[in-house]
Amino acid sequence: RVLFETRAALRRELLAAGIVCAIVLLLSLISYGEIRARRGADPAWSSAGALRVVLVSSDFPSSLTISEGEVHTRQVAMRQALAQIEKSGFEPHLVAFPEGTRIREYLPAYAELFTAHLPQDSLVLDSGFRYTLAGKKILETRAYRVGGDVEGRIDKQLLFPFGEYVPSFFVLIGKWFAPRTIDSLLSHRDYDVGGSLMLADARGIKVGARLCSEIFSPRLYRTLREEGAKILFDLSSISMFHGSQTLIAQTRAAARIRAVENGLPTLIVLNGGLPSAYDCRGREIKPEKVIENLYFYTLPSSTACPQ
Repeated sequence: RVLFETRAALRRELLAAGIVCAIVLLLSLISYGEIRARRGADPAWSSAGALRVVLVSSDFPSSLTISEGEVHTRQVAMRQALAQIEKSGFEPHLVAFPEGTRIREYLPAYAELFTAHLPQDSLVLDSGFRYTLAGKKILETRAYRVGGDVEGRIDKQLLFPFGEYVPSFFVLIGKWFAPRTIDSLLSHRDYDVGGSLMLADARGIKVGARLCSEIFSPRLYRTLREEGAKILFDLSSISMFHGSQTLIAQTRAAARIRAVENGLPTLIVLNGGLPSAYDCRGREIKPEKVIENLYFYTLPSSTACPQ
């Protein structure tokens, strides 16, 4: 009798455990189905559909000053890239150039060239600097509307020592021991932090783009998301580090983390390395095709997670 009651109790416990497991499994399947159904359900992406993007890679050297010959070389490379994009028949909504492609040039100066090779109302991302009224230089990403003018401008806030500013301590020491070197650095690598944060849009999708080392800042990219960005970019140059594979790997890892943190597709375009793209879950997106230094992506709505 005791054995019979023990077996009956065991059966009841097993039955209860089975029911609980079945309920958990059912709820898991329902949740998974809802996630699959909502994937890419962000209104901005759903209404806009797929976004066609071209990332342009380059490999220009880093130096304190850029000669007229080097400026011409960069201009020719940019013209060739635009002509190749037009020839491809891809019709991009957005074209992104890496940092340092055309340091001395201002985007509207290429208005006719953009209009000749790119679709009307498409967006061009690039970087450069501007002078403030106080004479300070501010690094920035710029978004130019083909057929229009600059619509987006985001100032760099995370500056890299010696590359973008000279620490005060070294200025004081350098004035005594290497005044000419310090004067050269202050003349060509002395930038200030800016505060502009204007986002443009590509096919109705707000674009947030930052510069170089800012990819390592969770706060700065979170700010872009809070301002309404639905896709993130980092325009970078690692030529100063001579194509360091370690830095390239770290940059890509940081981009993957930013994508997951913000639930937004994140793309990086490099001077001195190959570009890459990640969906909102940090999975790498392979380019649809590659033509020389041009990487073509068609990003469906599923690359953006519901917010």
